[in-house]
Amino acid sequence: MRAMLAIARRDLAAAFTTPLGWVLLAASGLLCAVVFASAGFRNGEPANLRPVLVILGWATVLLAPAVAMRSLAEERRGGTLDLLGSAPVRESAIVLGKFVAAVALLGAVLLPSLVLALPLELHGSPDFGELACGLLGLLLVGGAIAALGILASSLASSQVLAYLGAMVPWLGLMLAVKLLPPLSPPAVAEALRAIDPLRRLDAFVIGLFDSANLAYFVAAVAVFLALATLVLARPRWRPAIGWARTGRIAHLAVRVALLAAVGSGAVLLASQEALRLRLDLTRTRAYSLAPSTVELLRSLPGEGWAIDLLVVPGEGDGTFLRQIDEVLRRFERARPGLRTGRIDPTDPADLPAYERLLERLATSFAGQTAAFEAALDEGIAEIGGLNEYAAAALPEMTGRLAALAPGDPQRPMVESAAAFLEQVRATGPRLLEEISKLLQSSPAQPFPDWEGARAAVVAHHRLRSDQLATALPRDGSAQRFAQALRDSMDRLERLPGLRLDEVGRAIAGGEAAVITGPLGAASIPGWQLFPRSTIGDDATVRFDRRFRGEQLLAAALRGLEFETPPVVVVMHAEAGSLLRRIDGGSDLFAIADELRASRIEVREWAVGTAPPPALRPGQAVAWMVVPPLRRTALEPSAREVALLEETRRRLDDGEAVLLSVAPSVLPLVGQRDPWAALLDRLGIEADTARAVLELGADAEGRGEVRATHAVSQRSADHPLADAIAERNLALFYPVPLSIRTDTPGRVEALLSLPPSDRRWLEEEWRRTREAREVPLRKRQTEALPMVVAIERPRPGGAAPQRVLVVASPGWMLSSLADLAVSLGGERLAWAHPGNRELARSGAAWLLGLDGWIAAGDGGREVARLSGITPTARLAWTAALLVGMPLVPLSIGGVVLWRRGRSA
Repeated sequence: MRAMLAIARRDLAAAFTTPLGWVLLAASGLLCAVVFASAGFRNGEPANLRPVLVILGWATVLLAPAVAMRSLAEERRGGTLDLLGSAPVRESAIVLGKFVAAVALLGAVLLPSLVLALPLELHGSPDFGELACGLLGLLLVGGAIAALGILASSLASSQVLAYLGAMVPWLGLMLAVKLLPPLSPPAVAEALRAIDPLRRLDAFVIGLFDSANLAYFVAAVAVFLALATLVLARPRWRPAIGWARTGRIAHLAVRVALLAAVGSGAVLLASQEALRLRLDLTRTRAYSLAPSTVELLRSLPGEGWAIDLLVVPGEGDGTFLRQIDEVLRRFERARPGLRTGRIDPTDPADLPAYERLLERLATSFAGQTAAFEAALDEGIAEIGGLNEYAAAALPEMTGRLAALAPGDPQRPMVESAAAFLEQVRATGPRLLEEISKLLQSSPAQPFPDWEGARAAVVAHHRLRSDQLATALPRDGSAQRFAQALRDSMDRLERLPGLRLDEVGRAIAGGEAAVITGPLGAASIPGWQLFPRSTIGDDATVRFDRRFRGEQLLAAALRGLEFETPPVVVVMHAEAGSLLRRIDGGSDLFAIADELRASRIEVREWAVGTAPPPALRPGQAVAWMVVPPLRRTALEPSAREVALLEETRRRLDDGEAVLLSVAPSVLPLVGQRDPWAALLDRLGIEADTARAVLELGADAEGRGEVRATHAVSQRSADHPLADAIAERNLALFYPVPLSIRTDTPGRVEALLSLPPSDRRWLEEEWRRTREAREVPLRKRQTEALPMVVAIERPRPGGAAPQRVLVVASPGWMLSSLADLAVSLGGERLAWAHPGNRELARSGAAWLLGLDGWIAAGDGGREVARLSGITPTARLAWTAALLVGMPLVPLSIGGVVLWRRGRSA
């Protein structure tokens, strides 16, 4: 051990008493700074060093053979290897000493990347477990390549041959495992993928520790070093007899094969599930709640708050459940007295806790359910009364029908009345039986289905009251029944929604989160809180679901202040539904899911083909208008005209409207775009004849026109601007907007697209073509408002009308809002979290729920960078580009100068 350390210290000192070590540190620091400043240090980007670690991985592949190539070849060339061999030092100590020195130098080269943790910490919340895991992976790869380099150096007579002896086999392995699997049988392809070093390195870089991957690199190091030791220990092969040399070679081959077999066996053993350890190190940082969530929890009135998770643990749920448990612990710390717990409804041991939860819910809603049941009983009694009336009146009506001649003019009316009474007599009892079933509870349905019963009674009353008015218009008793049915229907429809019914439905689903407290109770259905489709194995999670759990729980708590949840009505003129998933992402499913997660109800209205949705009395509503996604003719269709008219009516009535504007072909043929005319009444001029395009480059470096723009520049001091700025809002084919100064009320541009030499305003926006340069006369020379908030005064001193205008037609589509980018492996992050945040916070602002705006924290599915001003970005970039190479060069210069003076 002492000899090994002495050799390692000597080689390491040799690296740092010459310019070599310091130049490597400076080059590594410069490389890290350039990649970090250009690829990762931007608002909205994930707060990690993955781009830096990836480039360091390739640098390690090139550098490790260079570090190891001189280890033994240089000793042999200088004649010092024979001196080491004659000294009382074992060959293994020599090899290990060289290896330790090479790994230490590689570790020093990786150290500059740790400096980048400082700006990450100041502008985000990076997970240092992920960073440490990535550096460990790089060190393991570097160690394996360095061990191969030492083996090559023990065989080669020059440093160049030693470098090639390490680099060529390693590159050959990487190419083979990428190119051969598609051409090989399945078993061979699987074996090739198992020996892929880059595949194993990727797991470390994204923060997933796997003991099998660790064993792979350790085994490679052990085999290469053992072979290098064998090479050093071989005697001088100069026997006169040929068979003796052949025997020594065969003996060496057997030992080499034995070493390879032992190494492969160790890797296979470590890959067995019973012995395998997997750790997700992207979750090592303690989770922190958003400030708005902490404020909400501390403001909850009274005592007795509780959050119960009803979940049936399944295979692969461990990681996600640990994340949810972590969020619940944070809730308990932020709100002393808040109790959280997990209940498995299928576990007999949890049955008492489950029953106590049901009792709390029944007690909490006793008053509401009593009023609801009273109105239902009255409606059910009306059904029974109508059934009795029909049974009593049917014989008389049948007799009248029999007495009428076939050609009597009164016969059709009497036939209709008799058929109606027969239908009531036949179906009424069955309806009462079905309603009775809905109002029964069971283990699978812990509470009655009051809403289902109300819907059934209301539907019956509406149908029968209309039929009574037409089938028996001259019967006074029938008309009294019709009026009684209408009165009962009106009372039932005016009843606010029964929250216990919503909670009961969630519990009946098997899994849910139930929040109870002095303000009542709320629930989150399991399909929102426990997304099984996003869970991989215990070490791979697509999204960090902690932020989602916090968002859902906080939104449920906020929603307790409303007896009736606010609603967003999506208005459009499309033929099909936009709230269902459509191939290609031409739907609003992702946006609707985000709104529902925020406890905002979402309705759909296909204007021109369906009546407007029925709203409950006093329900806050915002209208989200979606312009036609595609045009088939120059003239607006009848549906689009109807959509325009309904939008104009709601604007004139002072209602809250979110309006998106699209480029139009109408101005190209000399017609006024009606959507632009609609915006003109709001004080906004929309140049829908043009769209903003940008010149970029494709993968081959050729110029290409881009129609999607990332907008993040805040233009106003506004709560909504604070919520959506720096969130990478993607706008598709945005149109230029301008705000007139003579507009009454408050009109503010929240986000703007800054001027750019790479962007221009194009009339021929429908054509896609390659572009080599930006048209000079069309270049964007001034900032363009992209999101505009309007508050217009309303007569009578009422609260001002709120309107939100977005200069893009497709920003709400799932193809943009749900687009995810890979962080490596199965880990994903939203590419455009600003689109979801604009929908959620924009709806909250329109609904007057300003306190909900800061609760969004869009993009928290991963830690993201924020607060990077242009000045801060410039300062950090300059400091890193200058300081990271200059500091090691300065330290190295001082060391070398002092060494020169002492010599």
